[in-house]
Amino acid sequence: MFHYKDRKDIWKGEGIYHVTFNVAGKESLLGELKAVPREMLRRYYKDEAKWRAIPAVNDKDEVAMVELSPLGFAISEDLKLFGKRHEGMEVIKKMIMDNHIHFIVWVRRDVKQSVLQALHGFQIGVTQIAKKMGEWPRPAVGEHEGVRQDERDTFLSMYKNKPVASEADDKRMDGSLFVANERACNARGDADNPLKTGDGHILQKPFLRTLYGKGQLQDMYDYISLNAYRKWVVIHNPELFTMHRDTMVEGMLFRSMGNHWLLDWPVRQMVECSRSAVQEDWDRQLENVLFDAKLGAVTYTAAVNKGEAYIARKVREAGYPLVVLMKEGFPPIGSDGEKYFKPGGVYFDACKEARLLLMEAYPETYEDKRVVAATDNALRRKAEERHRYYEALPHNTMRWRFIAGNEIIRILVSRTDT
Repeated sequence: MFHYKDRKDIWKGEGIYHVTFNVAGKESLLGELKAVPREMLRRYYKDEAKWRAIPAVNDKDEVAMVELSPLGFAISEDLKLFGKRHEGMEVIKKMIMDNHIHFIVWVRRDVKQSVLQALHGFQIGVTQIAKKMGEWPRPAVGEHEGVRQDERDTFLSMYKNKPVASEADDKRMDGSLFVANERACNARGDADNPLKTGDGHILQKPFLRTLYGKGQLQDMYDYISLNAYRKWVVIHNPELFTMHRDTMVEGMLFRSMGNHWLLDWPVRQMVECSRSAVQEDWDRQLENVLFDAKLGAVTYTAAVNKGEAYIARKVREAGYPLVVLMKEGFPPIGSDGEKYFKPGGVYFDACKEARLLLMEAYPETYEDKRVVAATDNALRRKAEERHRYYEALPHNTMRWRFIAGNEIIRILVSRTDT
């Protein structure tokens, strides 16, 4: 039985880890993403409902799947031995993509070897496999330096014409919400350009997310199961999943991702709830919001409190378009997280259907004179309504930022320059 731990202990002893390895240079050496008949998924799932639930990528009811290269299949087979090589650890689900690998490792008890040490051993082993197969270092056309032809032929014959895609191991546990802690392990690999130099490993160092509470494991499984589908959607809808660093609206600067044409729609409405409002108040407001959304209004929200988040969720679930000012923002500019960012969970589906625009205000946007004046006035008014003395808040406080977020939304909604 798995025991959940406090955050301070999540990297110690027993644990469940979602591991991502990228191929150096993100080169597609492990397989090819294709649309295939849904029936091809049958062999990877014990429960028929699960493979039938994978979203189709076209009107032929085909699904996205990775046809593994010999190297990809060799790595998939090698992962089956992970538990034998590292006592007390088990890979409970995996997915080999064209240029990266996902798998979940369950460290079942406090073992001498850390999960990071085990993953480093896997990284070394995969590099050795790739070298024996003549796939690493990347050879020039027609060359396989350092690999005897008979050895290369042996490896290729072992993994030629094997089944496609990744195994969907059906060992499931309860869970719903994946909000896992993350640890980046130098995702840049061991050389500036390993594809040219041949230095380092074929897999970059891993990125880990660790499970620390109930409701997260199921989303780890779902994330892996839907990885091919999400990549297919992103490839075929690139504009909807492109990070824009210079979105200018009403003189304010944002980073953004999603359907930018929503900004041009002239009929807009804002969701704003008092912190003192209760469920009945939210539901009454929701009726009006959904009525206007049905008439064609695009809904804008900063979702800074539970009421606003609740109404935004209902608008999204009803299939209406949504513009969201993100509280936490995107990953840091220039990071791998930003480069490969995609909306998670239900937001992904809304994004690929062009019903969502995510925005993050730059620090200078929060310091826009209009935003500052409106935010200070709103805080002063709220204090007066409670018969309290008003004292200006620092702009870096959460309270000031939340109110400022709503004031930014108000400016966006009330503009008339479209």
